[in-house]
Amino acid sequence: MMIHQSGVRRVAPILLLALAAACGREERREAVSSTRSGPACVSRAEGSRWAGTYRVGGVFGDTDEEALSGIFLAGIAATDSVVYVLELGRPRLWLLRPDLTPVRTVGREGRGPGEWKFFPPSNQGGSMGWVNADSTRVLLFDGTRVQEFGPEGRFRRLALTERTATGISFGQSRLRFTGGNLLYSDGGYDASGPTHRRAEPVGGKSLWRVRVRDRSHDRAVLTLGLVPIPRGRGIGPTQARPLWDARGACVVASDGAEPLLLSASVDGSRPDTAKVELPERWGDPESDAAALRGALPPGARIEQPTVRVRIRDLILDPDGYVWLLPVQPGEGIQGGVEVVRVAVANGRSERDTVPAFPRAFGRPGVFYAETYADDGSIRVVRYDQQQSDQRSTPKRPPEVHGAGSIAQGRDAP
Repeated sequence: MMIHQSGVRRVAPILLLALAAACGREERREAVSSTRSGPACVSRAEGSRWAGTYRVGGVFGDTDEEALSGIFLAGIAATDSVVYVLELGRPRLWLLRPDLTPVRTVGREGRGPGEWKFFPPSNQGGSMGWVNADSTRVLLFDGTRVQEFGPEGRFRRLALTERTATGISFGQSRLRFTGGNLLYSDGGYDASGPTHRRAEPVGGKSLWRVRVRDRSHDRAVLTLGLVPIPRGRGIGPTQARPLWDARGACVVASDGAEPLLLSASVDGSRPDTAKVELPERWGDPESDAAALRGALPPGARIEQPTVRVRIRDLILDPDGYVWLLPVQPGEGIQGGVEVVRVAVANGRSERDTVPAFPRAFGRPGVFYAETYADDGSIRVVRYDQQQSDQRSTPKRPPEVHGAGSIAQGRDAP
């Protein structure tokens, strides 16, 4: 299931669950809770230190020894000294130096300490973030458990066992650890596993939440009401899906369709909603059908969305700015992908072009992205901000093409 369109490979893993034809009436989503009581997050007044023009600073995955398994990555995390890359197709966590030269790998198949089984190739909403790291520890979700490692990759403990992690679905795209708390999302369109049925509509909406696990208790931080998908219908690549991220005390979320950004503190206080200026572009089912022609089984057709996607990915940078990846123009963007960068504190936004959508941020002016070669193999690329007197069109590594994010490049759910 790998093809290119406008230099970007577009693959929809969730189509394994969505192979029937259907038509749906387009409706709009709305936030369930957006009470104003002051901003929840702080943005650096001088702007994001990651805004600017970039050049390639390193590439990982372009040799046989570095080949990454899977159709996308389960996550990238970065500290000042180590970059962690979690594969999806096999139980392997790479430890890389900031320049992306390898140090070691961790993981093997099994159920013991430091072991896990292959991940299911499915996620809901943006690029996956199943590995988190700071200077003291690394935590990864293996689809059923959360394991903790030291920063050097030595196994420490099971942070969450299968029994205590039953509320966390492999169908959700992201986990975040902040302030000692685990944040994850549930509900919405997730139909993965016997205990994670697609949310039944409440008041005409399918409820989706960002939740925080505080010791043995769970509570909702943000809640969205999504336009339901009819029972028995799968999820196509142009279906808008909820997106979220968290850093420090700040949690942000979008429904993927409305020009609105929700934010709140991790404790659930100070919820706020900001209007965002987005390009007037939506996912096009006909274009996606053409892009995926030949990648689907005979007779399969792409599901029609109940709400068309407008934002494909989201990430929060360390300076309190949310990066949104809008649907890109059909002819593509010269120099990479267009992003909308939003100051969470006041909703002020700006458009910019970067060579690829960030998956993890390093020191100021450095970010790491997931890109794909023509043969479908995965690369991790480091991008370095250029000095103001050296601004030019960003260079790309010769083997790397279609430097979109997982959500833009592969239409991952």
